[in-house]
Amino acid sequence: MTTMEDDATRLVIQLEDNLGELRNGIPLIGVLMADKLPNRGAVKGILRKAWEPFGEVKISVVKDNLFAITVESEDMAGRILERGPWAVMGYAFSTHP
Repeated sequence: MTTMEDDATRLVIQLEDNLGELRNGIPLIGVLMADKLPNRGAVKGILRKAWEPFGEVKISVVKDNLFAITVESEDMAGRILERGPWAVMGYAFSTHP
């Protein structure tokens, strides 16, 4: 296996683990478009605060600027996707199903 395949396998395993934490949730992927990565904890906090009115959310760092997001409903996922990209610390945060 190449390094890229190893990374992809680890990503799939980590995403599956993260999805188990919020059962019956809707999975999304988020990408922070930043040349220099800000504090990941701060990024997660800003997103949780922004999405709090929509419902419960679980955000995990997958790798560098890639985040696994699990939301409680299709409605919440739709709102997050439709209103993006999101501004986080001066950078665009893009969400994808």
